[in-house]
Amino acid sequence: KICCQIGHSGRKGSTQLGWEEMDAPLKAGNWEIISASPIPWSENNAVPKEATRADMDQIRDEFVEAARMADRANFDMIELHAAHGYLISSF
Repeated sequence: KICCQIGHSGRKGSTQLGWEEMDAPLKAGNWEIISASPIPWSENNAVPKEATRADMDQIRDEFVEAARMADRANFDMIELHAAHGYLISSF
């Protein structure tokens, strides 16, 4: 069996790899992040843009498309990542 994990990084996005500096912003090339509210992941991270209704609709549609792609790729199951500061855990 094989599982596909899908998620949205939310306020925890634009961070370094865990083995570099855990949960720290990238040293360069950061992008705008979006979350349920304008609360940063930590005092060192950027303040995310608060998601609008239109943003949430787009994110929903992207989750649906990711699930469809996983189905077309014949994954046996999908895990929806909803913890550790990712978008869904921020609601």
